[in-house]
Amino acid sequence: MKHTLAIRWAALLISCLLAPSLGQAQNVSWKLVRDGNSAFRSGMYQTALSYYEKALSINPHNHGAQFNKGNALMAMHQDSAALKELEKAAVDDQRPLYRAAARHNMGTIYQREASVVTEISRKNNLLLQAIDQYKQALRDNPAMEAARYNMVLCQKQLKDQKDAQQQQQHQPQPQPQPQTQPQKKQEQQPLINYSRQAEQQVRQRLQQRHPQRALRKNW
Repeated sequence: MKHTLAIRWAALLISCLLAPSLGQAQNVSWKLVRDGNSAFRSGMYQTALSYYEKALSINPHNHGAQFNKGNALMAMHQDSAALKELEKAAVDDQRPLYRAAARHNMGTIYQREASVVTEISRKNNLLLQAIDQYKQALRDNPAMEAARYNMVLCQKQLKDQKDAQQQQQHQPQPQPQPQTQPQKKQEQQPLINYSRQAEQQVRQRLQQRHPQRALRKNW
C-alpha cells in the first residue's frame, strides 16, 4: 500500500508540472510540448513521447520537453531510458523546481524497482539510490513533501530489512531430532519379517519329514 502511495504521488507531481508557461506557447517547440502534455494526461504515453521528441528535435535546449520525455518513458516502464532523460533534465535545467521534480521521479523509479526485486543486496542498493535522489530533490525544493515522504519510507524499509537480517543471524540453528520410536519400529520390521519367513521355512521342512508330528506341534 505504501509503495502504491509513493507512485501516485509521483503521478500527481508529473501532472502538475507538465504545462509550460503561456508566454512560450507560441513557440513551435512548446506547442509540441503542449500537444504532448494533452496526450500524456489522456494516458497516450507513446503519442506524448513522439511530441516531446519532435519538440527536442526543433529545440534541443527545451528542458521542459526533456523532463516530460523522461516522464512519458517512466509511465511506460522504460526505466533505463527514463533515468537518462530525467538525469539530463536535472543537470541542464536552471529551474530548481524542475530539477527537484526530475530528481524526485528518478527516486520513484529506483523505489519502484526495489519493490519488485527479491535479492537483498540489489534491493538495498536501489533503495539507497532512491534516497540519494530524494535528498537532491529536497535540496532544490525543501517544500517537496512527496520527496520527503518517499525518502523516509525508503529509509524505514532499509532499517526493517537490516533488523530482519540481524534477527535471522541470531536465531539458534535447528538441532538434529532424536530418532523416534515409530522410526525404530520401522527399522525393526524387516528383521521381524525375515524371522517369520525363516520360521515358515522350518515348519515346511518339518511337515515334509514328519507330517503327523508337525500337525501336533503348536507353532
